[in-house]
Amino acid sequence: MKRLSTYIFLFLFSGFVHGQTSEERLAISYSQEGDCEKASVLFQKLKKSKTLTSNAFEYAVGCWESEKNYNQLIDLCNYFYIKTRKLEFKVYEIAYLERSNERKKAQRLKETLVKNTFNNVNKSKQLASHFRRQGYYMEAIELLNKNESYIGQKGFHALDISYLYYLKGDKQESVNQLLDYSKVSSSSYNNVMKVLPNYLQDDNDYTILKKELIKRIRTEKFGLRYEQMLSWVFVQQKDWNSAFLHYKAISKKKDDQGRKVLELAKLCTSNEEYDLAAKCYRYVWQLGKNNMFYQMAQSGWLSSRYNSVVKKPYPDTISLQKLDKDFLEFINSGERSPYVAQAMRQLAEVYIKYMRRSSEAVSLLEKAISFPSASDKFKSECKLDLGDAYLFLGDVWESELLYAQVQKAYNEEELGQEARFKKAQLAYYRGEFTWSETQLEVLKGATSQLISNNAIELALRIQDNLGIDSNYVVMETYANAELLLYQNRSNEALKEVEKITLLFPEHSLADEVLYLKARVYAQKQEWDKSISNYKELITMHKEDILYDNGLFELASIYEEQFKDTSNAMLYYEELILNQKGSLYVVEASRRYRALRGDVIKEAENYYFKP
Repeated sequence: MKRLSTYIFLFLFSGFVHGQTSEERLAISYSQEGDCEKASVLFQKLKKSKTLTSNAFEYAVGCWESEKNYNQLIDLCNYFYIKTRKLEFKVYEIAYLERSNERKKAQRLKETLVKNTFNNVNKSKQLASHFRRQGYYMEAIELLNKNESYIGQKGFHALDISYLYYLKGDKQESVNQLLDYSKVSSSSYNNVMKVLPNYLQDDNDYTILKKELIKRIRTEKFGLRYEQMLSWVFVQQKDWNSAFLHYKAISKKKDDQGRKVLELAKLCTSNEEYDLAAKCYRYVWQLGKNNMFYQMAQSGWLSSRYNSVVKKPYPDTISLQKLDKDFLEFINSGERSPYVAQAMRQLAEVYIKYMRRSSEAVSLLEKAISFPSASDKFKSECKLDLGDAYLFLGDVWESELLYAQVQKAYNEEELGQEARFKKAQLAYYRGEFTWSETQLEVLKGATSQLISNNAIELALRIQDNLGIDSNYVVMETYANAELLLYQNRSNEALKEVEKITLLFPEHSLADEVLYLKARVYAQKQEWDKSISNYKELITMHKEDILYDNGLFELASIYEEQFKDTSNAMLYYEELILNQKGSLYVVEASRRYRALRGDVIKEAENYYFKP
């Protein structure tokens, strides 16, 4: 039997009784000091004179429980029930009767309480709640069932009864109660969906629910509602393949032209499950040109594949070429919709960052900006990208002009902050470190966490490594190497950074130099050299700011280039456990779980027949 003090304490503060006497305060003081002998004498005296208040209840119980004085405890519960007529005291009395082995009396008292309250909804709910707190789950269930029969409303207490079965450990019956209630009406279904997360605490809970839903989908006429619930369960578990199959089935039954599948596509995108999002969009797109979501789905399919490619540190050439082909096919379709303008912007980014086709990117972005249906904000976003394209081409003045235009138009907004950061970064590349640092200080409080963190990282690099005399030369060389790497000019970047290694081997930029060299070699796809530099970084510079970057990049190379699961997991784990404040922790955790096998593969899904 659970200790009652916790529940008594809650009661005490919910029903504080004023008028406490000096004797009662003294009794409580004795109890707190552990002198139960003196406290007990005073509690009995106050009880006899009917002046004991509920403020002393917890302390009297504490003393008499420690002495196992159940007769006094039973009498105390009777005293307060007579004084307050509150049912919880009778439930406490039942507990103390059972502790004193007077089980028949306890059972009779339970039956009497049920008999006297089952015909009143409010009293039934109150008594059931007190039963639940003491662990008398079946008594609470019996009471609520009796009340439902009395008022003639089956399912009136369904949610309470279901939860009582769950607490009792009968999870199968708990699920049955919930699902029976969910089919009563749309309102009851919505109520079940609100409370359902409380019932899903572990994999076993999910398994019980899924199996029961599958059984009912096959046998009952409420199958569509159950399918919606099952789809929700798959999403909670991030079992996206199963969710896709179910959302697709629901969409077909509703004949909604794929609307339901598009909902799942958005969920997948928000969870960075871009391959599954693309699968969803492709399904809707392939429903045909007459479908109302045709162009939206085609655009979503391209966007998902674009995200899938650009989120990888080192996209492969074949994926990039196929993406280029599919984007151009969509762009050249003859449509002049915002979807096409967005596709132009995304393809331009691919050209700039990965395919060394900045001139073509400029052309695409200029066309996107000229779209009559494009919003002012979209045009400004394209201008930032256009500034990046000119920077890749080496036209820093045109880049600065475009960044300045966007900053002026959106100065207090996130887009303006991004433009300010790009200007500060450009100044850093040009060796204007003091001006750059001033702008970065402003951006440390940026609305966007990414912009803020990037600003902090770049500002720290300047502050930590910019000194007097020759340090300016080193920083200028390093900043120029970064710009060359940004422009995909790998060999030139490597030559610049090697100057630092040869001329200033003990410089404080040593960790940044290793990191930059590792990135250069990765860009050149010389993976062994890249790994070597990353390993030297994480071995020699554990306390430096780029330690977590090195761990993440190293793990990514092992995962994506070598399919070396064990080494990838090793470095992801090191990052997760020892760099808890890192920006990479969330993504590293997601990748680690996937490599460990937490993600359910479609082929392993036992809920569906081939």
